[in-house]
Amino acid sequence: MATEAMRFVEKRGGNDSEDESEELVDLPLEIATLIGGEKGGGNDSEDECEELVDLPLEIATLIGGDRVHKSEDALQKALEEAGVGDLRVVLVDGKPRLVMPSDQHNAFTSAYVLNFALKWGKNKWGFSSGTHKTHLQNGSSRDPDISCWGYHRCSKKPGTGRLEPINLGDSPMPDVVVQFSWQNKKMCEEGAVDDVMNRGLEDDQGAPSMIRPTLGYLIKARFSKKRTLVGAIKGSKTQDMEGLDMHRLPHGTTIADACDPTNSDAEHWRCVAGGPEAVIAIKPQDLGITGVWAVLCGEHKIKSSDLFGEMQGHHTRRQSRGLAT
Repeated sequence: MATEAMRFVEKRGGNDSEDESEELVDLPLEIATLIGGEKGGGNDSEDECEELVDLPLEIATLIGGDRVHKSEDALQKALEEAGVGDLRVVLVDGKPRLVMPSDQHNAFTSAYVLNFALKWGKNKWGFSSGTHKTHLQNGSSRDPDISCWGYHRCSKKPGTGRLEPINLGDSPMPDVVVQFSWQNKKMCEEGAVDDVMNRGLEDDQGAPSMIRPTLGYLIKARFSKKRTLVGAIKGSKTQDMEGLDMHRLPHGTTIADACDPTNSDAEHWRCVAGGPEAVIAIKPQDLGITGVWAVLCGEHKIKSSDLFGEMQGHHTRRQSRGLAT
């Protein structure tokens, strides 16, 4: 049975002659942080819930369509042989179903990790992850939404042939990182991207990285002023997506550099629906791929109009479910 989210019991009363009453209020932030945040289940924790969805067609095709698998082990073997063994897939009545976070951020980024790995990387040119930890010179770490490595820094896992970064368990610094931000706050995610692009280690406990990540992107949603969300079941105010701020950072640059018109290295584009197209372009050279191989694999591109459409779609679906954003 799902547990209720934790609440702090606060006594209310005027003076000794009055009956004291009690009221449930949110835990003070200091306490919530010490005990791991607000863990729990039920409707109040919908942001952290997970749901089972049909496999994307590309993955279903790789493991034999929607056929029945005899066991979880057989399913896992099929996933590993297809090069997507780290996906969370479970059996429901013998058929594979993808476990997806209902949270708009994680669900969205997972799709782009798969897009890079299956449509561009093809278990040949590169590898991507949405759960990789990068370590910093000050002892802390950051978790980019998308981390990418070129094939020259990968090897194929014996038995499965799955491409993955060499010494993956040591958290090697990616060649390219992409970060998405849904928060309408100026500094949200900016510090994280600056850290990775300037203060990363080659791996956990390794030397400072002098060249990696070669390239980083920060994509920030831009929102309208707050308005009341009619029929809201969680919160009461919402904001509508109006556009995107896209930042392109070569190694050693910052968000401030991207917003500086006199800086010729980093770049910043402001995109609105129906406006000029901008493109996230990950070139073979960004992944360390050169020569004839660079010609064969080509660039991995994501259009700003596609990003905006999908991010706005996730956002408006939450609003339609009465979830303030």
